[in-house]
Amino acid sequence: MSESEKNVPTDGTSAYEKRDTNTPKIFGMAVGGVILIAFILFELNQFFVLSQEVVVYEQVLALQSREIWELRVHDAEILGSYAVIDAEAGVYRIPIERSMELMADEAYANNSLARTRRSFMSSSSTK
Repeated sequence: MSESEKNVPTDGTSAYEKRDTNTPKIFGMAVGGVILIAFILFELNQFFVLSQEVVVYEQVLALQSREIWELRVHDAEILGSYAVIDAEAGVYRIPIERSMELMADEAYANNSLARTRRSFMSSSSTK
């Protein structure tokens, strides 16, 4: 007897399953799975929030040593003040903001001058 013949009933009844699925059990397992996934996601979120708070505390809110604080104050004074470094060589210290303004003005002037030269050269070559 072959394998397919074993599954066919010999008493003339049909070969399908006659009982219904257990719907409450399936529904209960689906709801339980959703609740489990929601709980896991909630706990992961709490873990990442806590981890972020620890990092912020360590990097921003934690007390710093007196030496580091003094060094940062000293650096801020140097970066934000005017001073003469070498008067004979003409070396001076200016604040960072002012130096950025001067560099931007210089770059704009050089770019404007280059555009003016190009337009002058192109207009003179067409004549």
